[in-house]
Amino acid sequence: MSLTRALYRELVAAARLLDGHASLRALVSTDLRESPLAPGSRTRLPHVDAFNRCLTRYLGGANFYLPDARRPPLLQIVREEFRKPPPAAAGDSDGLDTAFVALRALNNTLAEAKDYELPPTQQSEETHTIGGVQLAENAASGVFLLAHPLLEGIFSRSVVILTEHKPDGSKGYIVNKVMEKPLGRVFQVPPNVLHGRAEFGGQRILTTNFPTADDPSLFVGVDLETAARAIYDETAKQTDLVFMNGVSAWSPGQLERELRQGSWVVVKAPVSLAINAPAELWQDLMRTLGGEYAEMSCMPPMEEE
Repeated sequence: MSLTRALYRELVAAARLLDGHASLRALVSTDLRESPLAPGSRTRLPHVDAFNRCLTRYLGGANFYLPDARRPPLLQIVREEFRKPPPAAAGDSDGLDTAFVALRALNNTLAEAKDYELPPTQQSEETHTIGGVQLAENAASGVFLLAHPLLEGIFSRSVVILTEHKPDGSKGYIVNKVMEKPLGRVFQVPPNVLHGRAEFGGQRILTTNFPTADDPSLFVGVDLETAARAIYDETAKQTDLVFMNGVSAWSPGQLERELRQGSWVVVKAPVSLAINAPAELWQDLMRTLGGEYAEMSCMPPMEEE
């Protein structure tokens, strides 16, 4: 068997494995790109340029993989790009070099998947689906943003409710992260107002909500003293109010760029989910979307490097 044919068969085998489960494909990102310049010079390497173009084609110009019915399977791209006769000229090895770069990238992705124990050998039996959830075509006030599984740090597996989306910028709050600090230490609310209710904030400091046509009782407010008094006076239940610490803000056009990059999945869902949302909300929403999104929900949280 010639080296060219053996290399092609290895590429086909790797592509089939990645096509087999969305949790593997979701590991494909522009981090796999290689520098097209030769070390120590400005000479461009045609075979690296060719690989980077293949990667851009597969990701549809985005940074991260997200389900897209228009995207060809990876196996199709491998066949179209590499199932060609050997180069006629002995020195024309760019195609072979491109295949080597591609195989290295695919094998590195499969090795990373093995480290993460992906795909899972069995699905969790504790699948919780949520009614009224569907993909949204565009960002708008009131939608949820589900972080791509490869996002790290505070946004790893985050669910953000978008409370403002305007030409001059966007704003939202992470709803499924919990702080352990007492409420009085995070917000400067007089102790005589909080009294013995401080442990409520210590258990859950998340986000709040805003008026919508469907549920006008949900709102964003900044009057902490009034909210604290409502809890203390029992005119509101603890589960009616959620205190938040910090805000996710985007400058004009920034969120649109991140959406094109594949950083977020935009979802329509009941805004009441933002109140006392469980940490598992990201997984629950991804599983509710079904298909590839459900397969991607098994990916572990990404640790910031």
